[in-house]
Amino acid sequence: MAYLVLSFSAKNNMLCVEEDKIMKFVRKITKYLVCIAMIIPLISTSNVLASESGYIYASDLQWQSVKVGYSTAQKDKGLENLPLRLRTEKNGSPVTYDKGICAHAVSKIVYDIEGKGFERFQSYIGVNYSKTQGSCGFVISADGKQLYNYDVLKESDKQVFIDVEIPEGTKEFVLETTDGGDGITADHSIWADAKFVVNYEIQMQLAKIDTFASSTLLETGDTAKLSSFAYLGDGTLIDDGVFQYVSSDESIVSVDENGMIQAHKNGIAQITTICTYENITKNSTINIFVGDGNQDSSWQCVSQDNRIKTLFSLIDGTIHYAVTKDGNSVIEDSKLNLQTDLQDFSNGLTFVGRKDEVVSDSYTLYGAKKSLINASGNEMILSFTKDNIIFKVIVRVYNDGIAFQYAIEGTDGQALKIKSEYSQFQLPQNSIAQAMNYINQHEAVAYEKQLSELTDQYCMPLLYQTPSGDYALISEAGLNPEYCGAMLKGNGKGMLEAVFTPEQTSDVETSLPFSSPWRFVVIGDTAAINENTMAETLSPDLAIDASWIEPGVTAWTWLNRESTSDFETYKRYVDFAAEMNWQYVLLDEGWQPKAASGSGKVYDGYYDWTYDLIDYANSKEIGLLVWANNADLNTAAKREVIKEWAEMGFKGVKPDFFNSQSQSTMKFFDELAKITAENHMLLNIHGSNKTTGERRTYPNLLTREGVFGAEQDLFLPSEVSARHNCMLPFTRNAVGPADYTPMLSYRNSGSRRSFTVTQQAALATVYESGIQCFADRPEVYRASPAYFYFKNFPTSFDESHLLDGLPGEYVNIVRRHNDDWFAGIIVNGARSIDYSFDFLGEGTYYASIYTDGSNPEDMVATYKEVTKNDVMHFDIPATGGVCMKIMKDKPSEPESISIDQTEVTLEQYSNVQLNTTIYPQNVDFNNVTWSSENPEIATVTDGKVVALNPGTTTIYASTGFGNTMKASCQVNVKMPKYSLTNEWTINNPDYEKISIQNENKMTVVTQPGEFYTDSSSAKNVVLHSIDKNDFEISTKLDFKPEGNYQSAGLLVYANDKCLFGLLRRSHSSFGGPILSIIGLNGKSFYEKTAADVNPDQIIYLKIQKIGNQFYSYYSYDNVNFTRFNDVYTNDTLANSELKGGLYAVNGNNKQGAIPATFEDFAIDSQVIPFATKNVDISILEKVIAEAETLKEIDYTVASWKEFKNALDNAKDVLNKTDVTQEEVDSAVTALQNAKEALVEVVIKTNKTALAIAIEMAESASLENVIPVVVKEFNVALANAKEVYENVNVTQVDVDNAFTRLANAMHMLEFFKGNKELLQKQVNQINDLIEEQYIPSTWSAMLPSLQKANEVLGNENAMQEEVDEVYNELVRAFLNLRLKPSKDLLQDLINKANGLNSANYSANTWAVVANEVSNAKAVLENPEASETEVKAAEAALTKALAGLEANPVKPDDTTVSVETGDTTKMMYPLLGLAIASLGFYGNKKRKKK
Repeated sequence: MAYLVLSFSAKNNMLCVEEDKIMKFVRKITKYLVCIAMIIPLISTSNVLASESGYIYASDLQWQSVKVGYSTAQKDKGLENLPLRLRTEKNGSPVTYDKGICAHAVSKIVYDIEGKGFERFQSYIGVNYSKTQGSCGFVISADGKQLYNYDVLKESDKQVFIDVEIPEGTKEFVLETTDGGDGITADHSIWADAKFVVNYEIQMQLAKIDTFASSTLLETGDTAKLSSFAYLGDGTLIDDGVFQYVSSDESIVSVDENGMIQAHKNGIAQITTICTYENITKNSTINIFVGDGNQDSSWQCVSQDNRIKTLFSLIDGTIHYAVTKDGNSVIEDSKLNLQTDLQDFSNGLTFVGRKDEVVSDSYTLYGAKKSLINASGNEMILSFTKDNIIFKVIVRVYNDGIAFQYAIEGTDGQALKIKSEYSQFQLPQNSIAQAMNYINQHEAVAYEKQLSELTDQYCMPLLYQTPSGDYALISEAGLNPEYCGAMLKGNGKGMLEAVFTPEQTSDVETSLPFSSPWRFVVIGDTAAINENTMAETLSPDLAIDASWIEPGVTAWTWLNRESTSDFETYKRYVDFAAEMNWQYVLLDEGWQPKAASGSGKVYDGYYDWTYDLIDYANSKEIGLLVWANNADLNTAAKREVIKEWAEMGFKGVKPDFFNSQSQSTMKFFDELAKITAENHMLLNIHGSNKTTGERRTYPNLLTREGVFGAEQDLFLPSEVSARHNCMLPFTRNAVGPADYTPMLSYRNSGSRRSFTVTQQAALATVYESGIQCFADRPEVYRASPAYFYFKNFPTSFDESHLLDGLPGEYVNIVRRHNDDWFAGIIVNGARSIDYSFDFLGEGTYYASIYTDGSNPEDMVATYKEVTKNDVMHFDIPATGGVCMKIMKDKPSEPESISIDQTEVTLEQYSNVQLNTTIYPQNVDFNNVTWSSENPEIATVTDGKVVALNPGTTTIYASTGFGNTMKASCQVNVKMPKYSLTNEWTINNPDYEKISIQNENKMTVVTQPGEFYTDSSSAKNVVLHSIDKNDFEISTKLDFKPEGNYQSAGLLVYANDKCLFGLLRRSHSSFGGPILSIIGLNGKSFYEKTAADVNPDQIIYLKIQKIGNQFYSYYSYDNVNFTRFNDVYTNDTLANSELKGGLYAVNGNNKQGAIPATFEDFAIDSQVIPFATKNVDISILEKVIAEAETLKEIDYTVASWKEFKNALDNAKDVLNKTDVTQEEVDSAVTALQNAKEALVEVVIKTNKTALAIAIEMAESASLENVIPVVVKEFNVALANAKEVYENVNVTQVDVDNAFTRLANAMHMLEFFKGNKELLQKQVNQINDLIEEQYIPSTWSAMLPSLQKANEVLGNENAMQEEVDEVYNELVRAFLNLRLKPSKDLLQDLINKANGLNSANYSANTWAVVANEVSNAKAVLENPEASETEVKAAEAALTKALAGLEANPVKPDDTTVSVETGDTTKMMYPLLGLAIASLGFYGNKKRKKK
């Protein structure tokens, strides 16, 4: 059965009729049931809903298209996350709406309402409350006819209710807003509670049918399947529709009743699908192309590898096309459509001619994934005419995709207006797309969509995968001042149309002859998508001298929240860029002063330090890049500043905030490209569209934004993900460089860990950018294990390869720069990889490999030698990564490292900075890796040691390839004077920013972070449990905020999203110093303020909870308290387990370090101590341990007695249970004094002989002495010197040192043997070929050769050993014997075996047989000597010569030897013998 649910909403003054659970059979009779009239009045209006009617909210429908003046249109909320609110009276209070649409004027929202039964449109209109400068006009039209117009509504005006009748049969319904005649500032237009009144009877009728083919481009003999769908007016799919199919030409394509089609011959046929449902019939038609299509109206162009095929056809005057790869559909039947003021070229065309040629291209890219590009494809130019105007479509087919553009011929200079373009791309059914919703600055995230979900407007490029597994990427190339940018518009059926972007609000104005930008589709596997350069190949060739262009890396302060207007900060970044051998430092917004009001500029002039910074950067050979607001460059006169900047010494400019692809913006981009190139300035456009190949023409455009980059962690953190990272190489970054600006920390992420630090590092390689902007702070890179990876990082690569990858899941890329390789792997989902290094060249490489540690912040560095044959296994966590720097030459490394302190003592939570010295400094691998032996006691980051818990640990500093060199520092951590009591907890602690002055006084230094609806990043929130329903908390606060949003005060806390606070803070929007009460309940934030009249004085704060209400008080003298007029009510907070405490923050991503000192925190007037006082015994334990290492025998009796008494007393104090700090300190002092007072026993020794030995040893020559003796001599000499200098050694120690040194000096005649002759003899033997020698002689030689090699490898071998083994090896060499040639012997045996024994006498044959047997034995004996071989040859020759033939009988037909046969045999036998001797002689001579 069906349910009609009536629900009343007093808030929106509307009665809703909703359909729910309508079963199929009920749908058929609904139109009869709803005939019962229901006249339901609209509350507060005289309007009524017609009978048989309900409504559908406009915000619940998908619009066909939308254009806005700024940002994006919003459904059921306002821009800037504001609610939808309109005033109910002039300047009156607002009413809030849950449903509606907000669109920044000038806007246009188009709905397709064909067959939907929409009869009326109703809405409240106005400008969103609080946008006080806003004013808008409202216009409604249907199929081009205006239905309603309201000229101007201001934010202060009362809302207006509209009720518009929709003409029957309307297809396109349009909502528009204007700027109200005064510009678009704050024009947040609202269509509140907007709804369509629906006639359900019409909605229950058959409205349309859709038909799709599994492929529309077939070869003869192919089959395809049709899929048809019928829909009611409400969009419901009819699941029992019956379809009929009819082919326009059965000889080309036939179709059966099940929709199975068969291709028979070349041509084009239309398949019509017919469906009748309850007496209403609808049909649809689909084109099927077979082979080459129609002979006279179809034209095919194929890639050079014959795998990609595109077929263009002219059907009823309209151009259609389709594309396949390997016979599988990539683009189904699609139309091309360009409308101009000269002609509408979407129809009525006549074919004129075709021209074909091969297009080959070779060009250089700068700062790119490849340096040299060689491209070749087939080009087809199709010419058409309409009313004598020539219209062309230029088609190119490459091995990795297709492209097309439009051209119109005519009189040179004749004006031309392009009204619209609708170039279609019909995706094959069941394709899956990765689409970015359109936003004018292209900072969008791609999400997976089924074809039915592709109903919006999308950025290019757009990626999709066909059912056959091919990937395709749609984008545009060669965008220029003669056109505007394009986006893709979907219809929910897989059809995408390239159309003008919303910023183009008028016709494109150009002139003849005209050529449009290219539309292209890259086709292939994921490697083809990632590695393509089609946008550049389709763009104009180099237009400038590029010899001056230097791609490189830039350091940047803005994203990591360091100052953009401070000289010392920029100097520090220049120093770091020089240290890292990066090329640039970027000065972002704030590097110039604000311009004077009324000047027409945003920024102007320079600080007094600007020229000093330029000089300083030049002295370090670092280039400076500058940011600019595009408004300061939007005229030719303003752009003259670029020349000025170039003359000052700046190297490039980063203009921002274009947020448009209009034709005027494209002209702006072109002017910027030209003027920067003329002045040798790099250009990095931000707030812009994607790249379209411009860098080929103007290679100073090394990168561009137009990408959802790392900065979005500040604005849309929920969209920042590993999936997005793994998608970009196949979407935005696949069509050109992208300025993603990767970080290397979680500075902007708060508690979020969207992906690991190692994945962040890998992005440097994974993402292509000619100016790679590394956005984190210098200390982050210095502290990272990947310091060496980032140092000398290149941005120009000779080649790049996607080794493996899946969009959104996994990317594995390598890039080569000269002989070195960089590798980046990122994942979205845990993955195990067996990584092959087979892309390397020959020989050994030196790899620095960086993988994930045990948590997202950890990175592990590994160093190893690798070759192309190596395989390495990686287990990568869910959002992790791997990056590698693989060098052909081993990096040079330091010889030593030291730390400036070898031991430090710290209080718990304090810190110290350790510094290292490495020698020499000018080496490739000079980064230092810090580690702590026990991180629970103390941690270390870039040399900064933070003490965490009492105890002792060792801090290590390591360097060298593989961290082979180390230095250490012992860290002793002792208890602080005060420790937080167990009753207090600290949320998100950073103990370095907390200090405790006494039991009741604590200071918290502010840091970035806060509690807000979208943030839980507050640090050091100090909390104490409260076990009362009603209570009062209070504190004394000393806090003087200096910057916006800095806040400190009391907190009543349930969780990060449910709390109440009373704060002293600074907020310019509220007049500067204020007192504020804040409340947070989920997504609801509450704030009321009062002026802080004495901001420099200490303040007393008090919060009182009574039931569900929270009262707030403040005082400057702790006597006279002022109560806030506002009382905060929060049932959720009141009914939670609560804590009270302290809160001190800067605000989200805001810098500063202001101390907030809290004193005498109290609950219900009872002071709750923060801390207890500690007794620190760690130093006492240490001095006792040191004292116990001393020996009584070394000191005088009297001094030892005093020392022993102090030691015993110290131990007693240590074991005392109620010891005080004063007692401990006193015991330490007494023991240290007693230790210093010890008197050593003087031991007399005679060191004369030792001194003489040392003197002689220091002048001894070690030349040619064997290394083992040299080593022992050096050790003995060092030991002798140490003993000589030590006043406490005994005579035995002196004598032993003298004896050892003397023995070492006695061996100085042990000279290294001369191995030159031995090496020469070994080399001579190594050149011999073993197979040419008799095995026994070769085997006899091998032991001697082995001994010789052992002596050669023994650096301590002396001359006697060398001579002995040399003599032995020479004898073995001389005893080698070559194998004799057995060729003649073999020929003789073969000759004998070829004779017929029956032809010879038995006696002579027996002799031959015997000699053959002997010869075979010699032949098969590998040890046979030359003498034995010659003897066998002679004997067999003689036997053969002595053969006697039998007489021939008259009737015998057997062939026999003629008389004299033996004579004839002798000559060939003799020839064989001579030849054998010649061969043998040559063989021997070869070895001489």
